[in-house]
Amino acid sequence: MTGSEEVNYLIQELLRVANRHKIAVAGFAISVDPILITNFGNCTDCHDIKLYEQLCELCEQQRQRGNARKITVDEVN
Repeated sequence: MTGSEEVNYLIQELLRVANRHKIAVAGFAISVDPILITNFGNCTDCHDIKLYEQLCELCEQQRQRGNARKITVDEVN
């Protein structure tokens, strides 16, 4: 399984779990080598720029209040 295939599989799994728990997920997976751009989501507007603009504004407001989480994962294996 290539890296792109593995990431796409895990995105699909994330969307399944999010759906089960009624959590909206929307985003992008981007790679330079090999070129990969995947736009994914389980909400009807996950392909609409307005959604991402609103989410960025909301996140920034909540970050200033100390309420937004940023998750960065380093390789653990």
